[in-house]
Amino acid sequence: MKVRMLIVALALAHPVFSQTARNYYDELYKAGGLDGAASMYACFDDRAESTEFFTFVTSDVVKDYLIENGKFAALPAAQKADLNKGWLHTRVYFRGVPAPNENVFHKDGDAWGGKKTVINGVPMRIRLMISMQTLRYSRDLEFLSAVRTLHADTATYGRCEMVSPAVAQKTY
Repeated sequence: MKVRMLIVALALAHPVFSQTARNYYDELYKAGGLDGAASMYACFDDRAESTEFFTFVTSDVVKDYLIENGKFAALPAAQKADLNKGWLHTRVYFRGVPAPNENVFHKDGDAWGGKKTVINGVPMRIRLMISMQTLRYSRDLEFLSAVRTLHADTATYGRCEMVSPAVAQKTY
């Protein structure tokens, strides 16, 4: 009897199935819980054990939508300039829970550079490189070195896919 109870206790303490980023995404998508404003593409890390994914939309998509619907011309000049400059909005999801804010990346050569920030006294930023032909991405964490230049220290790689419009998603 004690052996049987021990087996049950171990089974409950160590679940056999752990969810992946894809599982969390599928749950949110089916429930319409993705951030509709930043959900043109969903991106998944190549590491199978990852439970994090992100979604994104580019300014080109938003600009084209506004032009097609006759709303671009009515925008203030500053908003038009921002759309013309180019940006990428992302929303990161950790175990299916959205981060509280979107991240905004601006065009930086062939990549998208995030805002420089300081965490624990260390200046850093995230840099995304996304191939729209293959939908492969690299997400680099860049640190400010002693000679005041940014260098990539940590990179993750993965694949993106278009989010199907079949299920309407949440708007914030």
